[in-house]
Amino acid sequence: MIRRPPRSTLDRSSAASDVYKRQRKRFAITVGDELPNYTFINQENEKIQLTSFQGRILVFTFMYTRCPIPDFCPRMSQNFREAYDVLKGVKLNKDWHFLSISFDPDFDTPEILKNYSKAYSSDLKRWSFVTGNSTVIDELMLRFGVIVRRPKASITDWDHNLRTVIVGPSGVIQNIYIGNLWTSKTLVEDLEKIAKDHDILIVNDTGKKKLKKHLSYTNLTAQKHINTIYRHIIKKLNNKKDSAVWDY
Repeated sequence: MIRRPPRSTLDRSSAASDVYKRQRKRFAITVGDELPNYTFINQENEKIQLTSFQGRILVFTFMYTRCPIPDFCPRMSQNFREAYDVLKGVKLNKDWHFLSISFDPDFDTPEILKNYSKAYSSDLKRWSFVTGNSTVIDELMLRFGVIVRRPKASITDWDHNLRTVIVGPSGVIQNIYIGNLWTSKTLVEDLEKIAKDHDILIVNDTGKKKLKKHLSYTNLTAQKHINTIYRHIIKKLNNKKDSAVWDY
């Protein structure tokens, strides 16, 4: 029976060396940060960029199709599937998209990913499976704290931790799930909240612009009224014999 080492063992492994920790600290991405742009290849062998999802809520996780542990990559895909089934019947005010990023690009070709997707998603317009340059994928994983050990002896001996990232429509990271304890219900609730909060931000921003415009108009009207009174006073003073002529 294959067993995953506990998370504490993974986090203290040689992969989390001092060099790794320094790089992670320097380049780490966390909640509140803007998602940087990276390019991948999807299951249709098409290039896609992370920035192309701006305007939508993006949720992505890291996985590989040959993962033999049911509670790891298969669970991430199953959670996405369950959330997808719920969301397709929910009217969110913002569009959304799921992204499964493989960290096994040598094996997980676009063709492999497309075949894998058939077990989970029939709507690839809402859920993409991507691969790409291993250096690019490793860099992105590093920045989110994903550690992967890839012993050459056997694919079943690969060890990795898990991160699932939620990005708001504006491209800012809203939440990061660590591990595999999150559920599809949690994900759906988070997406509903993010969509609602985003609408409130738009309304508030529009309200601020309207208020600013109103205040500008009010200030301009008041200033014109003051100028009229001022001119009237000046005219009165200039009509006096002993008054000086005021230039205004």
